[in-house]
Amino acid sequence: MKIVVAYLLLIFGLGINYIFNISVARLLGPAKFGDFSYALYLFNIFAMIGISSLDMAALKFIPQTAKPKEIRVAIQTLAIISGIIFSLGFIFTIYFSIEDKRAALAYLFVPSIIPFILLTVNVAVLQAEHIVGPRMAFRYVVEPVTKICAFFLLFLFFHESAAPAIAFFIALVVTNVAAFAVYWDRLGGIKFSFFINKFKILFKFIVPMFVSGTVSVLSGRLDILILGALIAASNLGHYSAALQTAGILLIVLQGIETVYAPIFSSHIGNKNFVALKEDYQRALRWTTLIASPLVTVFFIYPEVVMRPFGPEYQGAATILAVLCVGQLILLSLGAANSILVLLGKTKIVLLTSVIFILSTALFVGVGAYYRSTLGAAVGVVTAIAVTNVIRTYYVYKLTRCHPFSLHYSKIMLALVFATTFGYLSKSFFGYFGVIGFPALLLLLILILGLHPEEKATLRKIYLKFIR
Repeated sequence: MKIVVAYLLLIFGLGINYIFNISVARLLGPAKFGDFSYALYLFNIFAMIGISSLDMAALKFIPQTAKPKEIRVAIQTLAIISGIIFSLGFIFTIYFSIEDKRAALAYLFVPSIIPFILLTVNVAVLQAEHIVGPRMAFRYVVEPVTKICAFFLLFLFFHESAAPAIAFFIALVVTNVAAFAVYWDRLGGIKFSFFINKFKILFKFIVPMFVSGTVSVLSGRLDILILGALIAASNLGHYSAALQTAGILLIVLQGIETVYAPIFSSHIGNKNFVALKEDYQRALRWTTLIASPLVTVFFIYPEVVMRPFGPEYQGAATILAVLCVGQLILLSLGAANSILVLLGKTKIVLLTSVIFILSTALFVGVGAYYRSTLGAAVGVVTAIAVTNVIRTYYVYKLTRCHPFSLHYSKIMLALVFATTFGYLSKSFFGYFGVIGFPALLLLLILILGLHPEEKATLRKIYLKFIR
């Protein structure tokens, strides 16, 4: 039931965030939205690097230690220090390398770095202690609802492009306050306590992870940085809209990892690789099962998915279809990177991250040069495929665990058939296929056969709804 609760909250938050993104894109227009997206991605680079893998440290050490409070306090202390350092670094970067409108927008994101890092770390602490529902509620209810409400109020009264950035900061502050208010005993407030031995343990883990995380964050946003230098702001707005929409699929994997990451960590701590393999395969089955209907619609009807952004963004439909292939590759290979992190194989994580950034720079650069945003999308998909195959191989080499199973293969077979059939017959069925093709997919999955565990879970959910 934890998965059900997680996904109900995830779907709600996802819907609110999607409405927020659509609202910002429509109200600003492609050119201003392109500049806003560029500033936002720069913020994401500094904020995500600033987390310094402290969230993963919480997931690794809290379930495996006899004194979780000392680890938690040490992690929080480092989070505050890191937030201050990266806020200053962001300011210097904007001053020396960003121009005019983009610089003005980027400065508005500076105050959000510290609350973003602290919130990410604290929800990881709750996740490590198996507090799933409330943790998801903070991230996917409190934050997005506050953000969209603040955005509409600011835009209504001030009508400025700064509204989404200010709303983002307000939402982070409100969510942090709510998390501390509800879980004061678990989070313990912000205490600058210096446990030297705990710092040593954490530094040994996060220093190599910091290098790997930096490379990973840069590679994950390198497409926007490259395109920002090569194409017009309006085209960048199209690509950003498609990228954010495709990212909906990736959140399915993130939702599964929310539940399974501490479970993986416990198995690894106990060296129980048999149980790890079982849960690894179970997590992948749920990921593909939940994401498959969305993948079908996104790939066959990208123009329908992009329609809420308005007619100005219809040119992004083909980009969305291509990016969905990359998201499907991520979903179909499971949580390999998270398992490598939880194994403590920081050198391998760093190696795969370097491969990712080099692949992204090469394929996106070449693709953008020859085919603009569409070529960049193909480059991103290629880099994702190369890197995640390597990650899955290393997990198998280290643990003899792989995510693939017979029932997973049945889900993928049904997905391939339904998507291929839908794409070839789209002109005949028209928009009826938006509902019909996902229904066909689910029917094929049922015919081929669900795993008994998934059958039992779905039966329980069904019975709860009919009572």
